[in-house]
Amino acid sequence: MAIAELPTTPLSIALESRLSTLMKSFMVPGEQNEPSHLLVREVSNIIEEHSIKPRFLEHVKPTVKTIQTRSRCITLFQTIDGVDVVLLCMYVYEYEQPGSNERRLYLSYLDSVNFLRPKHARTAVYHELLVGYLGDAKRRGFHTAHIWACPPKRGDDYIFNVKPKYQRTPSDDRLRKWYNAALEKAKNEGIVVNITTFWDDLLAPLVSETESNNNDQFLTSLPYFDGDWWCSEVERLLEADAKAKQAAEQEAARADDDADTVSGYTSTKSGSPNSASSRKPPKKKRKKLTTARQRTVIEPPSVISRLAKTMQLMKDSFLVAHLEPRSYIESTGETEIKHEDASEEGSDELKHCPSQESMPKVSPPPSPTINAASKMDMNENLADEHKHEEESNVCATTSAICTNKSVSSDILCSRQHFLDVCQGNHYQFDELRRAKHSTMMVLYHMHNPEAPLFPSSCARCGIEIGDGARSPTHAICRSCQQKAHAEPRGIRVRRLSARAAAAVADKSYGRSVPPIVLSRAATFGTRSSMAAIAQHQQEEQQKAHPEAKERADKARILNSLLRLLDHATVCDKSECPVTQCANMKQQILHLKNCGIPNRHNDCRDCRRIYSLLQFHARSCRHPQCPVFLCDAFKKRVAQATNALAAATTTTEVADATPTTNDAGG
Repeated sequence: MAIAELPTTPLSIALESRLSTLMKSFMVPGEQNEPSHLLVREVSNIIEEHSIKPRFLEHVKPTVKTIQTRSRCITLFQTIDGVDVVLLCMYVYEYEQPGSNERRLYLSYLDSVNFLRPKHARTAVYHELLVGYLGDAKRRGFHTAHIWACPPKRGDDYIFNVKPKYQRTPSDDRLRKWYNAALEKAKNEGIVVNITTFWDDLLAPLVSETESNNNDQFLTSLPYFDGDWWCSEVERLLEADAKAKQAAEQEAARADDDADTVSGYTSTKSGSPNSASSRKPPKKKRKKLTTARQRTVIEPPSVISRLAKTMQLMKDSFLVAHLEPRSYIESTGETEIKHEDASEEGSDELKHCPSQESMPKVSPPPSPTINAASKMDMNENLADEHKHEEESNVCATTSAICTNKSVSSDILCSRQHFLDVCQGNHYQFDELRRAKHSTMMVLYHMHNPEAPLFPSSCARCGIEIGDGARSPTHAICRSCQQKAHAEPRGIRVRRLSARAAAAVADKSYGRSVPPIVLSRAATFGTRSSMAAIAQHQQEEQQKAHPEAKERADKARILNSLLRLLDHATVCDKSECPVTQCANMKQQILHLKNCGIPNRHNDCRDCRRIYSLLQFHARSCRHPQCPVFLCDAFKKRVAQATNALAAATTTTEVADATPTTNDAGG
């Protein structure tokens, strides 16, 4: 189950060649431990259909509802101490169909773990891998690459589950500089022609065109990438407009109903027709009706203008790299589209083949290494060789899918699926030993695609259940099932009849006892039977008394907040790993420094933390509690208790003292 046994592709061979040349420069002469060879594999290469969001479809009405793309997953491995370890994973979308996305590629996700040896070569290796991919994409006919430099939030993972603690999460500025350095390297090699941003290249020209006519149909000219920021932002703006329009219509309808009510009232009112009550409706109703009419007339600005205004503040995060000159990019819209076979199976895919005169002169790519059985005999037929070279040259410059061959991997088919598998099976990459184990399991699933990604365990003995050892009716292994048949089973509780239930109710002094029904799987052992009975009784009580469950949930939340308050009071770490610790510290600091006179009533934030401090003081038994205001609350409670006790004692003494009438005087 080594990574070297996985099949190679022309892309992986080209990237491995670049990395091999780079790693030779990091070798120190005379050093014993030379860095091991890096291996690149294209583990997924499939065609996907990405759906356009519903609000965008309803508002803009594009010609297509789905966008076809080729999803590629490129992984980097290194053999460390004789074990393969995955170091980097990159997901890219390549768009080949004609339209706004034609011949564009989108770097969807790129994630890595810090185990590369030597460590100082990490940035150079990852830049070389990215530059090599852009060069191969340019050779296959793509003209623009789009990158959204967006680091994950603290605690979140893009691809690899649980990274090392010493591996820092880059900031927005640091990640932008990292991508810009890689693109500058590609520009120096002649792969990238120009580096710009999405706002400057595509969105800013559309703003000037839409300011005059307020037309959002120009949105269809923007490249629509699955998971990109602007697509989600446009959907959010359209959703907000739809809600605002619906609210305005409802308010206008209510205003019309109020106007009808007022007119009916004035028509039935007695008096002259020129009276004040018949000339105009009440002042409050007129104001509400006028406001509703004004809201129906005012139209919001165009979606493009609002999108551009928001994106302009963060435009540096959306990078665009032109792999070809502007003239070539503009000429791709007028190219002729042909259907040709793109794989050995004979599947028809779209090829974009412009005229030979409009194409830039590009030298043919080096022929990749292939099997000996399929090699061409170069000395046997020179004419066929010349013809093949001409076709390869045209294909390298005009077609984006000539070398595409589908590669499928169930575990790495998508970023989210791979992350779910790693989280569900606890495949972690926070330590080198765990990264080795996780990589070994990933390679196992890649070599054995029929193996289940989430193996089940026996409910009794806990061992992993294989394909042939699983019981067809229960979540236990066959061995435990055979033992269960031999052992005496637990008590089986059946549903009581009406007469028996009435008898039980009489013996329980009028209390109703719900009948209990257990499955056969829960009666194999006494412990499981008792647990099932307790769980069933708890569920029945929650159904009968839903307010009890609500009170229990509130009590659980309050207890967790009190524990967090105790922790935040004594915690002195600037970056505490406890969730919401920093938030609790900030609320306590706000309560200390709030300038509102009656802060515990007028300030919403102070009122919330003030109530939590009161709950803490009621249950605190610490003589010198470090929690803020705890001692003050205790003194106040003690004073109130003493005052109440004194008042109670005075009342009792007054009641016990005989008056003159009571003494008979």
